[in-house]
Amino acid sequence: DELINFHKISFSVHLSNRLKLLNDLIASLMFVSNMLHGLKEDRHIVSSVTTSNESVTNCAYCEVKVASSRCSRCKSASYCCANHQKLHWNIHKVDCKKVDKSTSEASTMSPVNPTIRSSINITKDMDYEIDYFSIK
Repeated sequence: DELINFHKISFSVHLSNRLKLLNDLIASLMFVSNMLHGLKEDRHIVSSVTTSNESVTNCAYCEVKVASSRCSRCKSASYCCANHQKLHWNIHKVDCKKVDKSTSEASTMSPVNPTIRSSINITKDMDYEIDYFSIK
């Protein structure tokens, strides 16, 4: 009977620890989401997700599909298709003109468009690692 109670307590502690890790993960994800949202509002970044050693840039319009082309004028916005580029133009044109203006003002240097890279690894045991932002 004491052994059963010990296992119940042990399981309860284990579950409690895992729930704390999950809560920490959720809090971290919310922090990352808020940071991305704030930076996206500035419209000065191209968001990307790092998978292994490869970087995948998402479409600036739908933010879900993998982008296959960039704005030919400023090269800072990426799109999965021509239709999404057209739909996003009203939002992007302000930044595109800013980048174009700063490019013409700079004689030899082009504007740097930082990317945000983050990765989250979750193991079978609910252990996780979060590689926070490195803006390059």
